[in-house]
This record gives sequence, C-alpha cells and structure tokens, in this order.
Amino acid sequence: MEQLASDLYFRSAKYFHDDEKLAEFLNHIAEDEAWHYHVMASALEHYRNTDSTVPSTKPAITIDQQTDHKINSVLQEISDKLSANTLTKEFLFDQILFVEYSEWNMIFLYVVNTLKKIIPEFRVAATKMQSHKRSVELFFENIPYTRDVVLNLKNLPSVWNEKILIIEDEESVSELIREILCKEGKIDVAFNGLEGIQKIKENYYKLIISDIDMPMMDGFSCYSQAVEKFPLINKRFLFLSGNASPENRSFLRKNQLPFLTKPFHIKAIRDHALQILLTP
Repeated sequence: MEQLASDLYFRSAKYFHDDEKLAEFLNHIAEDEAWHYHVMASALEHYRNTDSTVPSTKPAITIDQQTDHKINSVLQEISDKLSANTLTKEFLFDQILFVEYSEWNMIFLYVVNTLKKIIPEFRVAATKMQSHKRSVELFFENIPYTRDVVLNLKNLPSVWNEKILIIEDEESVSELIREILCKEGKIDVAFNGLEGIQKIKENYYKLIISDIDMPMMDGFSCYSQAVEKFPLINKRFLFLSGNASPENRSFLRKNQLPFLTKPFHIKAIRDHALQILLTP
C-alpha cells in the first residue's frame, strides 16, 4: 500500500507539473511513502526472523478485508483518473486527506512504536512519520478549499462524551487502541490492573478495554475487584489477549465477557467497543 501511494503521488506530480508548489509537495510525500515502504519491509523482515512463539513478538492487530479495501479503493480511484486524464486537484486533495487520516497510518505508527524500543532504525522512523504528517497539514492549511477540512479532522469532537479506560502494559498497543477509538470519548490509560482498579474507583467508565496478562495485577483480578465494588460494571469490560488458554476462556465464558484474541481486526475492536458504549 505504501508503494502504491508513492507511485501514485509521483504520477500525480508529473500530471500537475505546471503547478510548481503542488508538484513539489507531491514529490515530497511520494518520497516519504517510498521510505515508509522500506520501513515496513524492514519490519516484515524482523518478524520473519523472530521466534513467533515468543508472546512479545506477536502483533496485536491484523488487517481486515474491509479496511484494506477501503484504502485500496481510494488509491485505485486516483490511478483510474490519472489514466483517463480526468484527475482534478480537488479530487486528489480529498483522497490524500482521506488516506493520511485513515486507519492505514494508525497501523504504520503501531508498527513503528512497537519496534522502536528494540531497533534504533524505528526511532528515526517515528520522528520522520511525525514530520510527514506535519508537512501534509501545513500544505493543506494554506489552501482555502481544504483548510477547514484539515482543522475538522484534527479537532473532530467525540461522538459521545463518555470515558474509556484502556488497561494494557504494552504502550504501543494502548496507543493503537487510543487512535482507533479517539472519536468515541475521553480515553484514559493504565499500564496494569493495579493502576486500572485505582482509576475505576475514581471515575465512571462506559467502556473498559483490558489485557489479561499484566505485571502487578492481571486483568481478571482487576475485573473481579471492580465488580465486587461496582456490580453493574461487568458489562463494561472488553478483554484482549494473545493468551487464549483454556483457563482464560473458562473465566470469560463463566462471566459472559466479550473477548478478542490478538491479533485483532480494527473493525472488530470498533464494533465491540461501540456495542458496549451504546449499551445503557
């Protein structure tokens, strides 16, 4: 996908070569996307050479067909209009903004944030990704047609004024979930069950997304203490874990708790989260 975006932006730069500033911008983001491709290729190589049975090497997310099709179809539309010589600046701007603020960049950031802890190359990638995003924002902020769109995308209010708690010891995973659900309410993060139960005692959360295996206090212990203090909170929990052991599944079934196994789909976590948020 990164390679496809790069190719299309380079083609678009040639298509709009008479507009020097636009062509320069398109060439710049095309080079960024080409670099993103190499970052993701390095990530893939790393995972191929890592023992997949080690829990810390297992990704928390995978790409569902709907998400993949949504982004791919946007890029395909650009390609089709380029081939037919019917591409307009307005249409291209809309598509670029859609891609730049889509789930695709959330996934890229998740990969970078996961690997930057162990591979220096990915620390550089994190800073360059932020520079890429800022370059896109600055370009579109200077175009009257898109200025309001950019501001709306950056400052879009929550659909509900609800509070969400993520209890997850892996910071990269909690950041990913925060990005996926950022429009649904105010999000707090706890890095273990002990922090989680303290926050639950201090706040009312409409949705609590929790890992199971964590240091200091696991997710099930946090859940049990929360339900003991607030009996109706049981329907607010959604569990995520890479450990689908018989014991864990037995606890989940016994308490009728929703559960997603890592790697989970973006659509799946969104659907489960909304189902809980919409439950009175």
